[in-house]
Amino acid sequence: MLQKETINFKCKLHIDENIEFCCLKRDCKEERLVCFQCLKTTEHLQHMIEVGKLEQAQLTINGELRKLKEAITTSKNIFNEVQNLFKNLIKGLEDRVFGIEATINLMGQSEFQDTLSSALTFERVQFSIQQSIEPQISKLKKTIEEVYQNCQLNIFTKKDEQTLVEIGNYLIKQQVYQDAIKYYDECLNMNSQNEEALFGKAECLRVTQKFNLAIEFYQKVQSINQSNPQVYIQQGLEQLIFQESAYDIYINSRVQLFVTIKLQKQNKTDFKSIYLKGYCLQAISNFKQARECFNQIIQAGSDEIYTLLAKSMLLTQQLELDKATQILDEILVNSPFNYNALCVKIECLISLENYQEALITCETMIQRYPKDIRVFFYKGALLTQLQDFAEANKLVEELKEIDETLWMIQFFKALFLLQEDKIDQSLELFDSIMAINPQNVSVLKQKVLALILNQNDPEQTTKFYDELYSKQQFDQLPLILKGECLFLSKKFEEAISTFNIILSQDPDFCQMQILKVQCLMELKKYQEVMDFCDKMLDVYEENEIFKEIKNQALEKIENGDEQVEKEEVEQQEIEDNFDIITEVQIN
Repeated sequence: MLQKETINFKCKLHIDENIEFCCLKRDCKEERLVCFQCLKTTEHLQHMIEVGKLEQAQLTINGELRKLKEAITTSKNIFNEVQNLFKNLIKGLEDRVFGIEATINLMGQSEFQDTLSSALTFERVQFSIQQSIEPQISKLKKTIEEVYQNCQLNIFTKKDEQTLVEIGNYLIKQQVYQDAIKYYDECLNMNSQNEEALFGKAECLRVTQKFNLAIEFYQKVQSINQSNPQVYIQQGLEQLIFQESAYDIYINSRVQLFVTIKLQKQNKTDFKSIYLKGYCLQAISNFKQARECFNQIIQAGSDEIYTLLAKSMLLTQQLELDKATQILDEILVNSPFNYNALCVKIECLISLENYQEALITCETMIQRYPKDIRVFFYKGALLTQLQDFAEANKLVEELKEIDETLWMIQFFKALFLLQEDKIDQSLELFDSIMAINPQNVSVLKQKVLALILNQNDPEQTTKFYDELYSKQQFDQLPLILKGECLFLSKKFEEAISTFNIILSQDPDFCQMQILKVQCLMELKKYQEVMDFCDKMLDVYEENEIFKEIKNQALEKIENGDEQVEKEEVEQQEIEDNFDIITEVQIN
């Protein structure tokens, strides 16, 4: 619905008078918006019962829009029903035709005779289509064209860029992301450099977890922003060069102010696009480029909120989640409904396994963003984790009301199946989502967990990684997932080898460093753990995780655990050598 705002129009005839009244009579030919002076001299006096205060105009528009939206929904449902019937008819006919063509030479006498009898009825089918379906479709087509013309829907066929962007922005607020993309695309067909349309489309792609595509559009916005300020500066300098008089000095100050405002506007948009690009890169596990984005914002340091957001994201990379949450709370003190800060806070709380507080934060967001599908995703994941399946199923029904084609509906159903140990059915649902969006990170990670749980087919996991790596061999994500899987499967030596490959590409990848040192702990290589932690603490001086792991390793060494382990290894080596020597002697 349209947002209710104060309307303040001036009368065209009496310029000192405000518009106070509106005529709601459907067949009235007079000017509908009038001031009190105009009202006294128009035919509206003949139907004053249908004349109201100006505020009623917006209520009426909203009411009529609601009726039209209901008609759209009904028409869509009818169209979908008819379309499905038509598809079934065509499919049935095609199956019959192709089936006969493919098997006619393989038929026995009896089957061939039945086919012949059936074929002699096909003329009636053709006649029914020509005499019944085709005329009805032609009639329907003509009716739709008449409604289109009579309702003057063609007045919207000539749209400018700004109108299309405004429609797209409105649809984003309504969380109708696929429809919003259509309007942004229409605008970009007119002007591929329209910054608002590029940014809006990037937002839609990010919210629907199409992170790779979102990154491309944020990059385009960033490229435009990097060039535009130079244009404004150049325009300003050219103006300044040719101004000399006192009046010109005044003009100079206006030009300087214009340049400053434009630069500030560009920088603000630039910070947002850089931050969200970094967020998307981190979401697809491209941590190195994500860090570059966040450091770029921090080094500029001229936007407080995005600087704090960037710092919090860097802390999440180092798994310093408590510190990240503190920074996010600092943002939320001044901006309690900051969307990005709330989202990252929920992610931190989930990682900290503080599910109840995360759920409370979700509810806070839902109050402000009641149909935001990203918040629904967080809430659904939390309810599933807390095994509150009754509420989780209610949430799935709410998602169906928003958009029954949403991928996360199938995602949550897959999670429910996992909880019921129906792993194969769960994997089928994950695969159906990935068939549409193969780079959906949330689905990829959950599929890995499902594969680990699937003890019936352990080789399926290896096959999955091989296929994923062949498709995304230039991305780190397949290797990260493989390393994490090996870690969870307690194959620590293999996990270390995988983490080493990742760290050779990104030496500052803190999460992989932490997983590697945890593998060393599990292998009881405590001195290596100590050395590794010392090296990491030179870089991350305040990292509590490395400090804690180092203390654990030190405690193990002081208790003599490493010496016991070393002796066990040496004994095993002696036994292995003895076996080899014995085998050689026997041969």
